[in-house]
Amino acid sequence: MNRRQKIALSSIALVLVGIVGVSVFVVPALADNIEQMQAFTNNAEQADHIFEVSTIKGEARLNGEVSSASIAFSIITYGEPIQVRNHTIRIFKVTEGSLTIGETTYQMNPETWEGIASMNGRRFVALGDVVEGENEFVLVLHGIAIAHFSDGTVFRVDGTLRGENVPNYHLIFLVLVTPTQ
Repeated sequence: MNRRQKIALSSIALVLVGIVGVSVFVVPALADNIEQMQAFTNNAEQADHIFEVSTIKGEARLNGEVSSASIAFSIITYGEPIQVRNHTIRIFKVTEGSLTIGETTYQMNPETWEGIASMNGRRFVALGDVVEGENEFVLVLHGIAIAHFSDGTVFRVDGTLRGENVPNYHLIFLVLVTPTQ
């Protein structure tokens, strides 16, 4: 098994662990307003929603060194909500986006991106490829809501950028997720 296959399998395993974690350990948000808790996800009776994700603050860590980082992408929820035990989750797709670390910009490849979010808007996990020139990398993101506002929800997002023959970046972001529809 080559390094790329190992990276892909480890990323898939991380997403599966995230799915189990979301389905088993998601707790209701402690927000003042139940409508704010659902800002990130879709009501089962409504059509698919589009959300914009933008960086408030971000950094990338590699071997103890810290670089500035930013991420921006659009997502669309699709399909019906999925009931797992006593929790409901929603699948979403990244439609476009980019990641910037220092002076390097990586473009998201929408065909490879998928994620899941809890219906109460507290957590999400996403996985997909990003491309910089000829180089392709795997980016894994896990977000936890930390504040709800009328304009959207602020998430703390942890991520890993992995690729062949390159060190793995650990990414940390504060992002704002806002509905556009």
